[in-house]
Amino acid sequence: MNLEKMVRGEFITIALFDPPEGIDTFKFLHEVEAFSDYVDAIMVPDSTNEYIHMSPIIPCMLLAQFNVEPIMEIAYGSRSEKAVLSDVLAALTAGVRNIVFVAKNDDEAYCEKNVLEVIKEVRKMVNELNFNEPEYEIDLTIGLSINPLTEERVDLLEAKESGVDFIIALETYDPALIFDILHKAREAGLCTIMKIGVFTSFNQAKFAHKFIPELYVSDELLEKLWNAEDQLGAGVEYAKEHIQTLRELGADGICLMPISEPQAYEKLHNILNLSAQK
Repeated sequence: MNLEKMVRGEFITIALFDPPEGIDTFKFLHEVEAFSDYVDAIMVPDSTNEYIHMSPIIPCMLLAQFNVEPIMEIAYGSRSEKAVLSDVLAALTAGVRNIVFVAKNDDEAYCEKNVLEVIKEVRKMVNELNFNEPEYEIDLTIGLSINPLTEERVDLLEAKESGVDFIIALETYDPALIFDILHKAREAGLCTIMKIGVFTSFNQAKFAHKFIPELYVSDELLEKLWNAEDQLGAGVEYAKEHIQTLRELGADGICLMPISEPQAYEKLHNILNLSAQK
């Protein structure tokens, strides 16, 4: 990912796509194709739920082969440090140059080291790789995924010193919380990418409002969706406004969460074009 683009003040747009649950990568590549011309990179997460997914290494390798910038996520959790380092080597061989680490706080008791210590080891390993030709040296960009509600468990200044280049903050619609995260990241010298989703129906937003309070789904959005004849269009319009708010608050980019409504793709394309032009 072109970190210099963020440093120059240009807005970064990432789309997140889950890896296949089986061995067929066709559907994954077909869905990515709809976004690849409109985003700066595609992020592929590590296993995020109880279902078994393909390792993100293969999807990221395919993206690199099709000249789409991949970002690979590694969920540290109870995985050993050696396993993480092995995955990083495999990813680098596959053409991945952007890795985002996720520290699963619930598994901290089982971790050999905390995630920042592991990132230090990754930086050290990459710096010590030997190449016959200098032009083959690897410029690895490292991100850290954080939860705005528990970010006090991550010292952002320490993250920067450990080798982190940017943070990806989990989705929230609370302006005060967003501003606080952006301010602390800026003080630490880190770029910030905010995850956002698109609510495609009133029922979806109501569920998030009731069961995921950290998203801070506003009554205004619920009312808009309830009264809208085109709920998908209203949800997309709200997402566009949220993108603009993030830009005004100083975010360096967004990461679009996966959506289950294929017809939203074209509308999202328009949002991305609009955000890129401003």
